[in-house]
Parts: sequence; C-alpha cells; structure tokens
Amino acid sequence: MKLVEKQDKYRPTIGNISAAIIVCVAIYSMINPGPEGWGFLAGIYLIFLCIIIMLVDLVFQRFIKNYWIISLIELMLLTGIFVLSRLT
Repeated sequence: MKLVEKQDKYRPTIGNISAAIIVCVAIYSMINPGPEGWGFLAGIYLIFLCIIIMLVDLVFQRFIKNYWIISLIELMLLTGIFVLSRLT
C-alpha cells in the first residue's frame, strides 16, 4: 500500500515566463526610477501584477490538466491586460 500521493509536475507556462520577465522589469524600474521617480511606483504595480499572475497560474495548473489550454488562457489574459493598459 502506497501512502505517498503522486504530485503533478509544475511545468513552465506562459504565465510563469511572463511573471519572471515582469519581476526583472520591476526591479530595473525600482533601481532606475527615471528623472521624476515614477518608475518606483510602476515597479510596485508590476510586483503586484506578477503575484496575481503567479497565483492564477497556480490555480490553472491545479485544476486544468491540459498544458496547451492553460497556455492559451494565460496568453488571452495577458493580451487583455496589455490592451487595457494601453487604453488608459
């Protein structure tokens, strides 16, 4: 009788990769905030965005087993975030 439950592998998805890139951009914008200092505020926003993306990705990987569907959903969400940020 096996007592240890098999865990699914946590695979890198578009959400993981974009969150890592967003962390790098946030750190850079906090180190070099620009002449007026707005980069530091943008860095804080990007850190919160990264946390949200990672949590959504974790939930998707727990409940959706198909890797390609997860990637497609995350790509649509990130595209929507990008479009909404350009409209404001």
